[in-house]
Amino acid sequence: MADVRGRDPGQLFVVGALVIATLLVVLALFLNSGIYSQNLAARNADPGVDGAVEYRSTAVETVGTSMYLEATRNPATRTTRA
Repeated sequence: MADVRGRDPGQLFVVGALVIATLLVVLALFLNSGIYSQNLAARNADPGVDGAVEYRSTAVETVGTSMYLEATRNPATRTTRA
């Protein structure tokens, strides 16, 4: 612990309080930036993207359905590679 016999203990208290206050402000800024970035990420930034997202999901669904149907139709006629 610091030797405070020759100095005013009130000065040490003020310095400690300033350090704690600074840490609390830094913590608040850090948490606020996380919340703000999460809020921005949840927004729809570009309304023109909706069509592309819909097209992509339709394409993924169609390819998945096609692959499933191809894999399950008439497996007896398939040749297997060794």
